Amino acid sequence: MKASDFHKGQTVYIYYRYSRYSVSGLLEMRKEICILECPVVSVGRRWLTIHIHDRDVRFDLNDNLKQDAGGYSPWYTVYLSKKEIEDWLDRTKLESEVYLLLRNAVVSKISDEDLETMRDILRRYL
Repeated sequence: MKASDFHKGQTVYIYYRYSRYSVSGLLEMRKEICILECPVVSVGRRWLTIHIHDRDVRFDLNDNLKQDAGGYSPWYTVYLSKKEIEDWLDRTKLESEVYLLLRNAVVSKISDEDLETMRDILRRYL
């Protein structure tokens, strides 16, 4: 995203990653609680300022919209639409399921044909 994607007064969507529900397996609850609608306060050459939880939070337009968190881990990620966050959450959940299945798979029980298919699929992305 770039500065031209934003304007003062625009509603943007914030994923609040440190909500106590953000790590929960309850995806629907995560979508409801961790997604915030917030107004853009200003758009400058370097900073995008968004009003979140009764304060203004800055995001660096020159550094992939990284939150200015004063050297600490950022709490918020900016998105233009709620659907972008939902898609990202769905993708994250799917990736976690695949990692877990691969980690716990009993390879000796998988047929040679299925193993070859899995190998070929994974090689496409290396």
